[in-house]
Amino acid sequence: MPDQESTQPPPSSVALERRVAELTILYEVSRALQRTVDEEKALNIILHGVTSGRGLGFDRAFILLIDADAKFLEGRAAVGPSSSEEATRIWQELREMHRALGDLLNSLDSLAVNKDLRVNDIVRSFHIPLTQTSDPLLRVMKSREAARAQHGVFEPHGLPIGPLLEEQLGVESFAVAPLYLADRELGVLIADNAITHSLIDMTSLRLLQIYAQEASSAIQNTRLYRELMEKIAVCEQVNLTLRESQHHLLQSERLSTIGKMAALLAHEIRTPLVSIGGFARRMLRSAPEDDARREEMEIIVSEVRRLEKLVDEVLGYSRISKPEYKPTDVNAVIRRVILTLQDELQRNSVHAELDLHPDLPMADADEDQLRQALMNLVTN
Repeated sequence: MPDQESTQPPPSSVALERRVAELTILYEVSRALQRTVDEEKALNIILHGVTSGRGLGFDRAFILLIDADAKFLEGRAAVGPSSSEEATRIWQELREMHRALGDLLNSLDSLAVNKDLRVNDIVRSFHIPLTQTSDPLLRVMKSREAARAQHGVFEPHGLPIGPLLEEQLGVESFAVAPLYLADRELGVLIADNAITHSLIDMTSLRLLQIYAQEASSAIQNTRLYRELMEKIAVCEQVNLTLRESQHHLLQSERLSTIGKMAALLAHEIRTPLVSIGGFARRMLRSAPEDDARREEMEIIVSEVRRLEKLVDEVLGYSRISKPEYKPTDVNAVIRRVILTLQDELQRNSVHAELDLHPDLPMADADEDQLRQALMNLVTN
């Protein structure tokens, strides 16, 4: 029977298993981040990858990002329990619900990131002006090298932590990993073991720095996607405005063409119309008062006058004038309308009978427009 010592795996096997576990964590987090383009959900995935027992295993995690105006380093989101009892309950629930890290990360949504009220109160207290270059978090971010805070200094930088930062986090030992991409700083990722008080060793710090690089890429990708969507929305609005402008331009060109055609037509009509009007007026003046056709001639003169007025308006590119109200014999207008349309009524086998009130008073109306309205009514 082998002794106890012979059953232990050799050191190389332990290191290999740890390396496989680290790569698995990075792989699962990377897969989850690739499935989202929502920045809030990406932050949630990053934080849970840091705090999950199947992830990096820290108790709490905080993300601070540079704001859109590049003026402040601000707290954005955090995850972590407020007490050991809460931690035990949460971690037990997570173990029962999710057997693998990938299952946990894929089940997250963008709203769950703010449910841990205590740590989110803490992270929101961070509002550091970028001009405050002596701030320890800004100095670590600029160094682009992860640091472990303990005994009042950041290792391996040797930078003093300062009492304010320890007071904000409520712990003396924590890790900070810069978030950056190429020549652009994005913020910092902070992790600690405020509940279990476990030691943050250099191996965990190194893994946090590698993890922060994957997180930086994901954050930048979501921002680029959001900027792209905003630019697409602007382009779509510009295209819509352009299409509307083109439509209005085409309408204007059509109206201009119609106006020119109307002016040309009115000009061609005007000469024969003047002749017709002149002849009709001469015939009316020469007709005896008892001539049965006199009323028909009056209608011809009246209609020619109305057409001459319309031609003048078209040639002058003026809009139809306002009504000219004057005392009008409505019965006379009705009789003229029926007489004018008599031929059309007969062609359509329509018999019109007039039943007009003999004492109908004069009406204050525009005779031309009233006649046109009555003609439309009878024709319809």
